[in-house]
This record gives sequence, structure tokens and C-alpha cells, in this order.
Amino acid sequence: MRIQKEFVVNLVSEDSLDKMNIMAIDFPTGVSEFDEAKLTAVPSSRIRTPRIGESHVAFECTLMQIVKLGPLRSLVLGEVLAMHVRDDAVLDAERGLV
Repeated sequence: MRIQKEFVVNLVSEDSLDKMNIMAIDFPTGVSEFDEAKLTAVPSSRIRTPRIGESHVAFECTLMQIVKLGPLRSLVLGEVLAMHVRDDAVLDAERGLV
């Protein structure tokens, strides 16, 4: 299995929870998670992996390390290269509250 060296962390809001859960399904090769979940793939600005357009906040990351925590669990550590925040997700821009 080839390990992807980049990924996007899309924060889930209540209005897209059910569709985001579909994205977690292990689909066969060639099946689009975006199509299955009826979500929009948006090009990222710093990496090749697309982000989810409906996500209020998304972090574009490159893989730093995978720490095995058990036979079926791992901790994925990444470096955030870019962050996307929808305007309506900003609570206080001056204080940086999202």
C-alpha cells in the first residue's frame, strides 16, 4: 500500500456531518468519495490533495510521521502548510477566534 505524503484536515460542521461520514468509508480504487458523499472537491493551494468545499475550516498538510498506537490505531502528525477559513466561521477576527 502506498502512503500518501499529503492530506487535508477538514473540520466537520453539523450541517455536513452525514455527508462527511460517507467520506470515511473505505471505497474501492476508482470510486470518488466526493461523488458518493455529494460534496465538492476544491483544489488546495499548496498540495495536490483537494479539500472539501463545504468544510468551514480546512488545513492543508504534509505528512511528518505516523506513530503506531496498536494493531488498528495510528497517530498521524503533519505540518500545516495552509489554512482555509470561511468568513462565516470567524467569530472574532481581531482575536483570531474561529
